[in-house]
Amino acid sequence: MKVKALHHAFGLVKVVLAVKNARAFYRRIYSFPFDPFWTGRLLSLPLLSAGGFTRRLVDSTALYTDMFATIRKHQRWLFILICGVVIVSFVVFFSPDVGMGRGRGPVDYGSIGGRPVTGTEFANARDEEAIRYFLNWGEWPGSGGSRVPEFIRTNFSRNVGERLVALRKLEELNVEVGDEAVVSWLRRVMRNADGAYDPGLYQGFVTNGLERMGMDKGDLFRLARHEAAMDQLRSTVGVGGSLASRESVEAAFRRENERRATEAVFFHVTNFLSKVKTDTNALRTYFTNRASMYREPSKVQVSYVRFDATNHLAEAAKRLGGTNDTDELDRVALIEARKAASKFANKLYDLAGSLAAEKKGTFLLETNFISEAKAAGLEVKVTEPFSQRDGLPGSDFPFSFTSAAFELGGTNLVRLLPVVGESSVFMIALNKRIASRAQTFEEVREDVTEGYQRQEALKMLRDHVREMQQKITNSIAGGKTFKAAAEELKLAVVDVPPFSQNDRTSLEVEKHSISFPMYQGTAFRTDVGEVCYPQTTGEAGFVLHVKGRLDADEAKVKDELDDYVDMVRQRRRSAAFQTWMARVIESSGYVPPSN
Repeated sequence: MKVKALHHAFGLVKVVLAVKNARAFYRRIYSFPFDPFWTGRLLSLPLLSAGGFTRRLVDSTALYTDMFATIRKHQRWLFILICGVVIVSFVVFFSPDVGMGRGRGPVDYGSIGGRPVTGTEFANARDEEAIRYFLNWGEWPGSGGSRVPEFIRTNFSRNVGERLVALRKLEELNVEVGDEAVVSWLRRVMRNADGAYDPGLYQGFVTNGLERMGMDKGDLFRLARHEAAMDQLRSTVGVGGSLASRESVEAAFRRENERRATEAVFFHVTNFLSKVKTDTNALRTYFTNRASMYREPSKVQVSYVRFDATNHLAEAAKRLGGTNDTDELDRVALIEARKAASKFANKLYDLAGSLAAEKKGTFLLETNFISEAKAAGLEVKVTEPFSQRDGLPGSDFPFSFTSAAFELGGTNLVRLLPVVGESSVFMIALNKRIASRAQTFEEVREDVTEGYQRQEALKMLRDHVREMQQKITNSIAGGKTFKAAAEELKLAVVDVPPFSQNDRTSLEVEKHSISFPMYQGTAFRTDVGEVCYPQTTGEAGFVLHVKGRLDADEAKVKDELDDYVDMVRQRRRSAAFQTWMARVIESSGYVPPSN
């Protein structure tokens, strides 16, 4: 009996170790925060995606092969150690006082006003917040993306807590909405670039987004119902914001759209290039001081197999039942091409596992890639050497092809994840890497000359703009107008159409290689009747004179005031609601989860 008990105990320990290793394994694959809530989400994901296999899976195969070999080698000592641990654990676990404060106890999901938060409440709130996060930023919480601001990423748990409080408040106030409001909210969210509801976008999000994360459309509809209810509550609580009078809002609109009338003289760096004198010594000095700029970048050359979507149009047509929609045909044909690439990736993955099992530290080489491709009847081609900066010439290769190629190296010489383009899918392997090298002066003399001339021309431009501004200012002080002073210096004066601070562009300004926001800001910082300080950029410069201040364009007031009034009132309603909601959260007595 003792032997049998120890046998079962040893089996239990093996299970615990397996779970621990599986946890680390999934963290390596998905780089996702591993906490009690997301465990179910991660374990519901397929181990291998239809798109292929990552190098990390190959590394893991070798890792586990080595691990079990080590266990077999030291199994006697491990058995003695594990038996000791299990015996002590059993003594503690089966003690009469177990669970009396010494164990971990039930999971704590926090509380609101002394009322515990249930596991279902917490899971629902976190699901909803995760979906809202994705709809706002295009990625899931904890995915490690860079598009989400840091303060948003780090405050996700806090946002879940605030949602819990908000949902309890909706329940307390008995705020309910009908199905029509739910559908309306979903249609607003699932809009395409043209602003129209897109059923394909909705279905794609459910299939490729929610279901992949272990959720479904029920979670989305629950979020929609709660968000529609919050909109209703927002309208009620923020009603004070609607009291903003039309007269006060119109006055603010007119102030914001007050215009400036300006005139200016413009200068361009190209007018000074021909005046730059070059000699070899100056060029060599310029080259020496910037030697790090004149390097031939590192390059790679890769072998690849291309899976063209056009080769799968027949399969796509069969799947779609003979449709004439060419866009849909192309889309499905590309999916079929990805399947073909994944099939090849499977073979490479199996080979990688076999090599790692036969000999420690063995990994796939380009020769393995080529031999497997030939065995599968696939054509292998080799690219020209290319840099990461310039990429491959032509439109046949997607940008991701270049970035994937430069990730190859070390033990990762064959990429096991297909590279997907607009009309083709690629599998790649590193052929060779060409190191960066310093270029000689003679190799880059033409580039050096161009850089030196532009540098000196910019200096001349700045000096000239400064000089012209000073002379114009002095002439105006002597009683001349801006135009007369400029024409006396043989400078062309440009009358720029009036603009407001809300305008976004001016063709008259931008055709002189000047950024309109820079010109606009300078004009509104300069008093009426004054000349601005000299202004230069990397390409051009200008000196402007503010002729006058003009009222808002009446046509613009007539066309845009109503929308502006609605926007101001909406902002004030939102601000009033946010203030109210902050007080609700502060006084709710919310206690976050402790474990």
